[in-house]
Amino acid sequence: MKKLIIAAICVMALMTMVVAISLSASVVVSPSALAQYGCDGDVLHAPVFGGVEYPVLSPDYGRGLYAGLNVQADSCVSSISYTSDLGSGSLVRQGTSPYFMAQFFVSDAATPGGHDIVITPSPGGNPVTVTFTVTVMVDVTPPMLSIVYPTGNDTVTTTDTTIIIAYDDPPFSEGMIYGVMNVFVDGSPLSGCYRDSGGLSGNINCTVTGLVNGEYTITGSISDNAGNSSSINGSFTVCIEPPPVISMQVADVLWESYDDYLARRLTVQLMLENTGPDAYGTEIKSIVCTKGVVPLDSFPLAVGNIASGESRLILTAYLVPPGISRFRISVGADSLNVCGACFNYP
Repeated sequence: MKKLIIAAICVMALMTMVVAISLSASVVVSPSALAQYGCDGDVLHAPVFGGVEYPVLSPDYGRGLYAGLNVQADSCVSSISYTSDLGSGSLVRQGTSPYFMAQFFVSDAATPGGHDIVITPSPGGNPVTVTFTVTVMVDVTPPMLSIVYPTGNDTVTTTDTTIIIAYDDPPFSEGMIYGVMNVFVDGSPLSGCYRDSGGLSGNINCTVTGLVNGEYTITGSISDNAGNSSSINGSFTVCIEPPPVISMQVADVLWESYDDYLARRLTVQLMLENTGPDAYGTEIKSIVCTKGVVPLDSFPLAVGNIASGESRLILTAYLVPPGISRFRISVGADSLNVCGACFNYP
């Protein structure tokens, strides 16, 4: 029996450090500097600083992290600039609020330790120095993998199918955005594989063709940008067989006893015939009636195996309201083929 080995490998650019910005900040400023920070010598609110970190979520963000800088100033301050060894620029007032904000990029190459940011308001005022800490972390956690489809419980009934492997890389990791995917079937690479997300989690999707009946194994592996790798194994069954061809007709309608007649309990004999391949585990899943007639059987109603060319007689019971002489029934059933694939009828 043919064996199919599928290996999903994402080869990532190897970088091992992630930058995170601490949320705390210390303000280095004297009372006299505060007095000169605003306009007309007024003593204003002390500057307020905070850091906001954003993990790498997509190629749009590039490498490293963005840090947020927030400063509170009096309404007379028209602009604030900042300089540091990490970059320089201007803070923007948020509408009519007293807050100015800026975002700047901190790359993986940033030196660990303290970095001074100097802010200068306009008009007038002394520069105010703020120190925050850049911490370099090492990504040592591999991504988690799981096989979405097909699993060991799935039976593939076509020659082509899509293999789906889910991945999830923890936050504050090197990320997955530089990965190159490789998927192999029996040692040969597949083309056309794609990821449905550029973030830290998503699915790898690969189409495999030319399947035949048998058992197949799946081996998937993936590496993140830091070189941490994970692998997963699974299996599935391919059964490409036509479904059973089951039809139904009413064989007989009767009151089985005088008591049933008085109770309006009607028996209907259903004939299920299979003109296709052998049917296994056939069940009647539901019966829906018109004109207020109520089925009395419990569902699912077991029918069992029906060999090719054979029929099976099933008795079903109904509560028929007085005055009803005709009604319709709609029967829903399912059956398995020789491979265990389930088919619904009608």
